[in-house]
Amino acid sequence: GSRRTKYVDEVLLRVRDDDNSLDRVVLVGEDVGPDGAAELADALRSNTTVLEVWLQRCRIGDGGTEAICLALRGKEDGEDDDNGSNAMVGKKSIYGWIVARFWMTKIPDKRMMMPRLNARVRKLILSHNDIGDEGAKYLAGALRRGCALTDLYLSHNGIGPDGIDHLADSLRCNDVLKGLHL
Repeated sequence: GSRRTKYVDEVLLRVRDDDNSLDRVVLVGEDVGPDGAAELADALRSNTTVLEVWLQRCRIGDGGTEAICLALRGKEDGEDDDNGSNAMVGKKSIYGWIVARFWMTKIPDKRMMMPRLNARVRKLILSHNDIGDEGAKYLAGALRRGCALTDLYLSHNGIGPDGIDHLADSLRCNDVLKGLHL
């Protein structure tokens, strides 16, 4: 069963409400799980203040990692996703990213229906979450597609050679990430 605390619910509410005093989400050791990570991802889509997300030992697994990555990439749940398998982004995807960025910066209306790209989150700490190769593929896709991460922490996640290959490949087209901690 879930042992999610009132603290986790309060933090999620603050992220959802775009609390100006909140620039770092720290949920280290909390039982967030995949569902809580999905809630956090949904809140991050419209948040303009959070710069760092600390989710060490939160049991988010591959499912929670996928949700966070979709939010960082500006994709909605259920949209087609290649899990980072294509090294090149097509013109249509680039166009969608430019349009999303333009609208997000020019019209700060949170009720817009188009996918939101969270261009604020710079540091993501996901150590000790059993992410594995599948989660690494989701992260590689986010890195490939214009997320703003400068530091990514993934130690103690059981990421094998396949996951490492996906991450390494994503770095070929990402000039923003400065630190990848495995």
